[in-house]
Amino acid sequence: MSNEFYTLIVVPHAKARFRKFQVSVRLTRWVLASFAVLTLALVGIVVHYTMISVEVAEMKKLRGENLALATKARAYEENAGRLQARVLTLQNVVTKLGLMAGVEKSLPDAGVGGVGGLSNLETAAPSVDIAASLQGIDSTVSALTEKSTRLQAFFEDQQELLSATPSIWPVRGYLSAAFGNRKDPFTGMPDFHPGIDVSTPRGTQILAPADGVVVFVGRKRGYGKALVVNHGFGVVTRYGHLDGHNVKIGQRVRRGDVIGFVGNTGRSTAPHLHYEVWVNDQLRNPIEFILDEYRSFS
Repeated sequence: MSNEFYTLIVVPHAKARFRKFQVSVRLTRWVLASFAVLTLALVGIVVHYTMISVEVAEMKKLRGENLALATKARAYEENAGRLQARVLTLQNVVTKLGLMAGVEKSLPDAGVGGVGGLSNLETAAPSVDIAASLQGIDSTVSALTEKSTRLQAFFEDQQELLSATPSIWPVRGYLSAAFGNRKDPFTGMPDFHPGIDVSTPRGTQILAPADGVVVFVGRKRGYGKALVVNHGFGVVTRYGHLDGHNVKIGQRVRRGDVIGFVGNTGRSTAPHLHYEVWVNDQLRNPIEFILDEYRSFS
């Protein structure tokens, strides 16, 4: 077996001598085996290199994505910080409005609200838990929403109250009799005048001084032809000595609507409007509610 050889015969095309080569079988097998091993090794190296190249490419891709995410995270953190600061400012404004409206008792502690953002030294990954920061902002906004709802209800009530306040003169004319103690124009005896008298020509339009509902139209003792309007919130206005009216019971009126006309009916010496304001069944001086305090209109 050790003396076996392979014989190779080379046959030339032209006329020449044949050439013989003898190769040891053992050597041939060894060379073939070495070649196979080398081939497998090269294939393994190529496969391994390809895998490493793919992993390197994926790592570069992941590194780029991580860098982009880190940049976005820093931007989110900065935005969250600015948003948190704005929410804190808004919270203070809402609370101050609540204090003025009487629905809040005190300003919030300045240390309670959070602020955020990055300093110039913080160039690495964000150091603040963005999820926790956003959750805190969400809680604050929820509280602000609740406070805003209460404030809205309060100011809506205030708007209705302002609309129900008799703040304008019902007629143009001269204030001939004030509210309070006076001498009775018929008897000359001391008397209490429950309203004000505005002298003006007969037929002058009487305007509703505030929003309300007409609750009485007709004759009323010394008032003559009278009219009563309920404005809500316990506010009622009365009008006496009318020549006529422009409304009916149950009718809703707005400030500035014509509700009647000046006359000289009832216990009256000349054409004028007798005007009263009642608040919670108590007489009040109508002048206290009128924004324009001039006593005459010329």
